[in-house]
Amino acid sequence: MNTSDELLDQVLDQAMDKIAAVLKNGQFKAVAALIEAFIQIMFHVEDRFEPYASKFIPILIEQIQSNDTNTQKVSIDAFNALATTCKEHIIQFRVDILQALKPIKSHKVKPVRDASLYTIKLLRELDPPLGDKELAILDELPTTRRLT
Repeated sequence: MNTSDELLDQVLDQAMDKIAAVLKNGQFKAVAALIEAFIQIMFHVEDRFEPYASKFIPILIEQIQSNDTNTQKVSIDAFNALATTCKEHIIQFRVDILQALKPIKSHKVKPVRDASLYTIKLLRELDPPLGDKELAILDELPTTRRLT
């Protein structure tokens, strides 16, 4: 007989596989709502979510490039949730996330732009500190140095 923890792990595993498959499919119409539900699941099973983080980061990066601004915003919000619950997994994808957020930091829709700027700030504050490569992605390093 399964314990309740084993049962939760089994159901969570099935649910995460199904959510990932639906998000990858591209035919689902309520992507933003599904990502919002995904965020809620992440917060409710925080201590059990780490094995799934690496699976969803590339999917969320893809969703940031959606034409739907609500999908873009909740995808960015999902990165904030991941940074809170699974920091180690976010760090290894930080360059990819920053590259995806770079064009959005000047988005015409204020909630998307604000979410992007907040996430960039959050990623910058995570340890280890950003290196020259990450700073260059954000255009914060001069491309040529002036001699004085």
